[in-house]
Amino acid sequence: MRLIGLLMVICVCVATHAQSFLDRRSDWQKKELKGSVRTIKTYEVRKLDFLTAEELKVFQQRGQKPPYYKKVWTNTLDFNRMGYIMKSRCTESWTGDNYDMTYNAANQPLCMIRYKDDGSINNSYKFTYDKHGFILYAERRNNESVIFKEFYTCDNKGNLLRMIHKNEDGGSSENIFEYQNCKLSKWTITDNEQPYQTMIFDGSIDRLKELYVWNGKHCDHIRISINSAGLPEMAEKETEYGGWYIYVQRSFDSQNNIIKEIFYNVDGSVSNEKTFSYKYDSYGNWIRKESKGKGTFDNRIEEREIIYY
Repeated sequence: MRLIGLLMVICVCVATHAQSFLDRRSDWQKKELKGSVRTIKTYEVRKLDFLTAEELKVFQQRGQKPPYYKKVWTNTLDFNRMGYIMKSRCTESWTGDNYDMTYNAANQPLCMIRYKDDGSINNSYKFTYDKHGFILYAERRNNESVIFKEFYTCDNKGNLLRMIHKNEDGGSSENIFEYQNCKLSKWTITDNEQPYQTMIFDGSIDRLKELYVWNGKHCDHIRISINSAGLPEMAEKETEYGGWYIYVQRSFDSQNNIIKEIFYNVDGSVSNEKTFSYKYDSYGNWIRKESKGKGTFDNRIEEREIIYY
């Protein structure tokens, strides 16, 4: 989550399942969950001004005073005993988070089935491996046709070297992975044979240290500072004149959760500052998260109900 959290505030990363074959940790580890988590239910705690006219009418008809807050379910994750997500359900299927996942004996993904809001199948995503257990091929399709195909190449140790993504409409992208001392060092993506994105890593997928993003002939260059705990505490962006400025700066608590995030303009002035506070359970997983900032969607409260094996 460290890498993805930082990428979300910097750029839009290419959506690909290749990341799961580069990061072989369990979903417990990726989400930095502690203990044997079975289910997480996430809710958004909304203030009264989020209540609709219909909801307010119900309280009036009952002769009740509307609550200042209401808790709205947003997502549920079910994990197997090995720490991998088996089922995900959410309020809005367009996010892609309504799915079931099955695995083989080596805990590699076999099939992801995505669902629509009405419960019907939207599409399926199936994976094929060779006799050594290395990923070969993946295909996403709906009831009528193939949406895209992915072709994978691995070395004799199972390290992913190349992935070609081909869409039904003829578009394609290519992902090239490079290693130093058997550790991931570079991930290059081309979109329809044009440069799109290059990521430089410090040995693993969750330790991104440089990022290049092309938009036509223009290229954004970002470098990330990683602290001693392996957390991305600062991102600097190169200006068009070759200088550098701090784009975003972060600080974390003892549980490695972000507590402050400051965004800067090129001249060094602050464009936004977000703060986060948490309440934790006995395992050290947060069960309440409150965020505050200047933006409309920066101010929110989330609560989680966590069930353990």
